[in-house]
Amino acid sequence: MAGQRVLLLVGFLLPGVLLSEAAKILTISTVGGSHYLLMDRVSQILQDHGHNVTMLNHRRGPFMPDFKKEEKSYQVISWLAPEDHQREFKKSFDFFLEETLGGRLECNGAISAYCNLCLQGSSDSPASASDLQNFIAKFGDSGFVLVTLGSMVNTCQNPEIFKEMNNAFAHLPQGVIWKCQCSHWPKDVHLAANVKTVDWLPQSDLLAHPSIRLFVTHGGQNSIMEAIQHGVPMVGIPLFGDQPENMVRVEAKKFGVSIQLKRLKAETLALKMKQIIEDKRYKSAAVAASVILRSHPLSPTQRLVGWIDHVLQTGGATHLKPYIFQQPWHEQYLLDVFVFLLGLTLGTLWLCGKLLGMAVWWLCGARKVKET
Repeated sequence: MAGQRVLLLVGFLLPGVLLSEAAKILTISTVGGSHYLLMDRVSQILQDHGHNVTMLNHRRGPFMPDFKKEEKSYQVISWLAPEDHQREFKKSFDFFLEETLGGRLECNGAISAYCNLCLQGSSDSPASASDLQNFIAKFGDSGFVLVTLGSMVNTCQNPEIFKEMNNAFAHLPQGVIWKCQCSHWPKDVHLAANVKTVDWLPQSDLLAHPSIRLFVTHGGQNSIMEAIQHGVPMVGIPLFGDQPENMVRVEAKKFGVSIQLKRLKAETLALKMKQIIEDKRYKSAAVAASVILRSHPLSPTQRLVGWIDHVLQTGGATHLKPYIFQQPWHEQYLLDVFVFLLGLTLGTLWLCGKLLGMAVWWLCGARKVKET
C-alpha cells in the first residue's frame, strides 16, 4: 500500500518537476483574518516551489486592519478600495448583521463592522501555550470546549449575546476556551468559573488536542475543514455569507447542529452542546470524515502544487473547464431552445388550424348532402 502511494506521488509530481517553469502567480486577499492567513500560506507554498508570487492584499480591508508586518519571501502589494465602494460594502454588511442578530446588536447606537474585531495584530497578547495547557489540565477527563466565532465579529460587543453564551457555558462540566476580545465586557456579567477568554489562539492546535470535546464555531469554511481534519463535532452559530449553508451541510452529515444567533438562548445552547458531547454518533461521524480526509494519498500542499503545475503545463487546463464556458452565445442564452419551442408551438397551431378547417369543410359538405 505504501509503495503504491509513493508511485502515485512520484507520478503526480514528477512531470511538474521536469516540465514546469517558474510562473507569475497573483493571489488575492480581500477580507483579512483567517482568510488572509490561508492565502498567506498558499502564497508561501507556491513561492517555495519556485514560482514568482505576488499577493494583492486589501490594506485595512472590509473587516479588519492589517496584521503585524512581517518579512515575506513573496511580494505584497497593498491596495485600498475607493471610499464609495467601502461605504456600500459596509452598508451591505450592516444589513446582514441586522438580519442575523434580529436587532440585538448594540454598538454605540450604530452597527459598525470595525468595532467588532478580534485581531492577531491587536495590542493584547494571545494566550501562551503553557497557560492554555494548564487551564485544560484542570478539567482532567472532562476535557474542554473550544469557542470561536471567527476573526471578524466579536460577540463581547453585544451584552445580551455575551450573557446568554456565558450562562450556557456555566452549565458545562468541561472547561471552555473562548476566543473573544473582551475589552468592553458588560460590567454586570461575571465570567463563568470554567471559562477562559483569549484574544487570539492557535485554533488548529487546540482542535488537535486529545482533550477537546466540542467546537462551537461560526461555520466558516476554514474552521469547518479544520474541525473535520481533527475529527471534532461542532455546534454552529452562523452569522452571514456562506456560513448558514455550510452548517446545513454539517447537519446533513451528522457532524453537528446549528443555532440561529438571533434565537440564541442560554438553555438552548447548553442543551445543544450537551447533546453533541454525549451523543457519540456525532463524534463517530466526524472521526470517520477525518479518516477519509487524512487517507488521501496526497497532502493538501502536494495537491495544490500538483494542480498548479498541471494548469501551467496544459496552457490553462481548458479541458477541465465546464462546457458552458465553451458554448456559443446563442446556446448560453438558450436561444436555440427558444427557437425550437417557438417553432413547435407555431407548427402545432398551424396543424390545429388545418385540422379545424378540414373538420368544418367536412361538416359543411355533409350538411349539403343531406339538403339535396
